[in-house]
Amino acid sequence: MTTPSTEIKHWADQTAEQVVATFPERKQFTCAAGISPSGTVHFGNFREVITVDLVVRALKEMGRGVRFIYSWDDYDRLRKTPKNIPSDMSEYIGMPYCFIPDPYDCHENYAEHFERQFEYSLKDVGINPTFIRQNQKYRNCEYADDIKHALLSRDNIRAILDKYKTEQINEGWFPLTVYCEQCKRDFTKIISYDEFAQVELRSGTIVKAEKFERAKKPAFKTSTNIRNSPA
Repeated sequence: MTTPSTEIKHWADQTAEQVVATFPERKQFTCAAGISPSGTVHFGNFREVITVDLVVRALKEMGRGVRFIYSWDDYDRLRKTPKNIPSDMSEYIGMPYCFIPDPYDCHENYAEHFERQFEYSLKDVGINPTFIRQNQKYRNCEYADDIKHALLSRDNIRAILDKYKTEQINEGWFPLTVYCEQCKRDFTKIISYDEFAQVELRSGTIVKAEKFERAKKPAFKTSTNIRNSPA
């Protein structure tokens, strides 16, 4: 009779083994983490990045290639002024973090201030992911096809989300955020669209129709952050 193994494995090793067992032919894996740079990245946020890093290390020990990406969701909107910020940022509510000035006047913008702070800290503990600034991806229209797909798949996306929500999403919901090209805030609303992604927008009292084009609409953003990125 075979004696059961009493070997105790670290959870990261167990996770890596499960991943490899699920995709045995794959030699390269992508592990991802990310956050909105809404303020100082605290210790609770650090849990996510170190959790992913431990799995990355376990996969490497198994001889697998691993790409560890960390997404800065700096095209997300400012919702409120964090308590530890020295100045009132309420005038910037609704704007993406990358368009807001650094309240400490030492970096190019609000997002970069907190991104750099965290990136330097990770070096001290030997964690070295590839950082992706999502505002650059959106503004370069690299997600244009994904955004168009989300728009045209609106009903399917809503149906999937409704399976897991306690409150159903209203029929006027769209899986996109639209930043006004003038004020840079997300108060512009989508009224309607058609199968060609012709979008009707309302900004204040102004209603206009626009054709979604791959190279010309960096103001559109998916409501749920995109994590895919080319290798």
